[in-house]
Amino acid sequence: MLPATKEQEDATSALVEEFAMHAVELGGTVSAEHGLGKRKAHLLRLQYSPEHVRTMMDVKSRLDPQWLLGRGTLFPVPARFTDRHA
Repeated sequence: MLPATKEQEDATSALVEEFAMHAVELGGTVSAEHGLGKRKAHLLRLQYSPEHVRTMMDVKSRLDPQWLLGRGTLFPVPARFTDRHA
């Protein structure tokens, strides 16, 4: 979907979220081969509980303790790192 106006963009965003919720209800995922990325990162919370997302962030912290890789792609950068790498 390539919206040309703000109105179309809002409608497109609503449709994407609706499709993602329906996919999860059917036992699917919110994204597949191409991943989520920054534009669809919010959809992660449709598929996983807050506890699961927190676990993912904990794994990220262990593997990338300075939050240097993929900054802000799926998870917000912790405040303790935002001043140094703004």
